[in-house]
Amino acid sequence: MFMNIVVTGGNGKLGQNIVERLKEKNNIILLTRNIEKTKKIFNKDKNIYSYKCDLENSEDINNAILSIMRDFNKIDIIINNAAVDIDQPMIDTTKEEFEKIMKINLFAPYYICQKIIPYMKNMKFGKIINISSDLSVRTVKNATEYSISKAGLDALTRSIAVEYGEYGIRANTININGMKGYTTKVNEITDIFSKNDEDYDDWKQPKERIPLSRRGTFDEFVDVIEFLCSEKSNYITGVNIPVDGGIIAKL
Repeated sequence: MFMNIVVTGGNGKLGQNIVERLKEKNNIILLTRNIEKTKKIFNKDKNIYSYKCDLENSEDINNAILSIMRDFNKIDIIINNAAVDIDQPMIDTTKEEFEKIMKINLFAPYYICQKIIPYMKNMKFGKIINISSDLSVRTVKNATEYSISKAGLDALTRSIAVEYGEYGIRANTININGMKGYTTKVNEITDIFSKNDEDYDDWKQPKERIPLSRRGTFDEFVDVIEFLCSEKSNYITGVNIPVDGGIIAKL
């Protein structure tokens, strides 16, 4: 059965892998600020639909959800994947930089879920998959704002699972770490997983710190996302699933 899946951060490398994996058997509905770029990336792909939306603007989010419901009549799954990061000490981070990270990483998923859950309640079904990070539960230098936003996302997920489980709504996070293709520019807020950069430096995730001694691949992360979208995960809700090579286990 075709599902209608709303995805944020579809232009990034992880987002593209999510879309490619799920597009054959589902309608993929992308919320994107740069709709021209999105259409260029997914040129002529069937089952992919783009809606212009600034994730830093709650009114934009509300209008996009209303448009999607008008066009599709239902939303089955949400994948909150968009995220930004900055690599610098907390004392050097401006109010504007902090607010941008919080708006995209935490407030946008909150508002998206807030607007879509009422429709899911009516259907007695819904799945929410929030892409979190190992940095929601552990600490490294120069990632304070990102860690705060992801810890909040974990808490949001658990709260939704408890509050709306009786309506058949499941909510889970996957807590991922650096992977092949991950890049973050020093001292600049950038999209997470934005480029396929084989020269990824190990400034946050040295391979020797990971029990499996390697970074994960996009396929390994998307495998778990695909599982959470499937009926096989129907009795799983309210959990943070580490897909991190064992790094959280070392805490």
